[in-house]
Amino acid sequence: VGHSPIKAAPLWSERFTGAALDARWQWVRPGAAGSWATGQPGLRMATQQADLHVDTNNAAVLATPLPDGNLMIEARIRLDAPLDCCALPVQAGLVVMRDDDNYVKLVELAHDGLRQVEFGKELAPVERGYPRYGNTVVGTPGEWTGLRVETRRGKDEERYTAWSNQDGKGWVQGGTWTHRLGGKARLGLVAMGGAGHAVTFGQVAVSRLKR
Repeated sequence: VGHSPIKAAPLWSERFTGAALDARWQWVRPGAAGSWATGQPGLRMATQQADLHVDTNNAAVLATPLPDGNLMIEARIRLDAPLDCCALPVQAGLVVMRDDDNYVKLVELAHDGLRQVEFGKELAPVERGYPRYGNTVVGTPGEWTGLRVETRRGKDEERYTAWSNQDGKGWVQGGTWTHRLGGKARLGLVAMGGAGHAVTFGQVAVSRLKR
């Protein structure tokens, strides 16, 4: 079990307890009517049979612009799916994206009885024969799962490091992906893969990492 020694200054935090979404949020391909709601205990989204994966880009994404600089992005989520779920890989969590084909993704995933936190990367265009998508694993989900992405932007590349925790206890550090998402990257919230399950985002927060 690891911990993050990095200090950060809060920029904004969202608990989605109001009757409507804050103006910072905009839908990319809005979900169906009645597929989401705000209020206690947070933003509730129904998972949909859709995805962001290579040439399948039909998932709804609730997105907001990210500021420049080095950031810490955190979310607290609950995925209500049975232990023996699911025939399709149901997933919910965070995407830091330039577009549908260039992103890093940190999600809780349920598939065929397996529950894990997945940290993925997609990029395009690529040379012929070169993989567009790859993933690694970051810890084990809990009833509520904490997700964290630390972004560090250098001159030639950006580094994205993943963390997760179970029910707020003990952050576990995962791998680091490099990417070039640029200064106009957005934070997206997703609930996708297979339909019929509920996801709650209890909190989403963005902070600036201190040197």
